[in-house]
Amino acid sequence: MARRPHYHVYVIELSKAVLDEPRFRKSNPGYVEGKPCVYVGMTGEGLSRPISQDALWIKKVMR
Repeated sequence: MARRPHYHVYVIELSKAVLDEPRFRKSNPGYVEGKPCVYVGMTGEGLSRPISQDALWIKKVMR
């Protein structure tokens, strides 16, 4: 029997400071005031590596 793909979904809570970023506002036009700011990712690998890679990407993009 073939092994089914296994994925992990993870959520990273972002700082409220992203609300001051025009790029965030443009990418999230439906943002509802008062809701948390989160990044949702999915990986087929272990969780520690993709989360650290995405955290670096988020920091780079939100500069």
